[in-house]
Amino acid sequence: MDISQELLMSNRELDKVRKQENLCEIENRNILETEDNEYGRRKVYSSLFAPMSMNCGTVHNFWANTGLDSISIMKANVKARLLTGVYTLQSNRSRFNKYEVSAICPLCMDEIEDTEHFLLQFASTDTVRNQFIPKLRTLLYDFNHEIGNLVFSNNSVLLRVILDVSSPQVPILIQTFLFMEKIEAVTRGMVYALHHKRCSILDLVGS
Repeated sequence: MDISQELLMSNRELDKVRKQENLCEIENRNILETEDNEYGRRKVYSSLFAPMSMNCGTVHNFWANTGLDSISIMKANVKARLLTGVYTLQSNRSRFNKYEVSAICPLCMDEIEDTEHFLLQFASTDTVRNQFIPKLRTLLYDFNHEIGNLVFSNNSVLLRVILDVSSPQVPILIQTFLFMEKIEAVTRGMVYALHHKRCSILDLVGS
């Protein structure tokens, strides 16, 4: 979904997305407030303060490359939740609830719904994903063919580039500010579009 489509999105659709985001935030807050769920509290706090490519007193790369308009901030917010591990996927819900909740994806009912499944594997969002992956592929291969091969031959590296291109696990050659800005623009749009599509499917399943 490009910027023109987002601007034309009806208020009703935006309300649905925000409602789903609010439900996710409420669920995480409930996890923290549940007295007998010590594991859940430790998991949320540890993910919030997990080591990232971040130095004290600096702004993380994906925020530094985020515009000041409400749409850019909304996209970055979704990515921040994924990066810190508090975006509510079934694998998170399962861990937070001492594995009493299934980690299987509620949409495909086939595989565990973790970050990799959500960003790279869930088949029903392929049409959305395919709007962004070719752009990312072109950026990386045009920059350096060997780096393109490295990223796209290893899902864990690709996942890291999508989530945090400034991570130490990402090839340092592509970590120039201007190039990271281009990658962030693509991956931020991809993460948000996948989030919006997932929310829409969940809404249909629940209705």
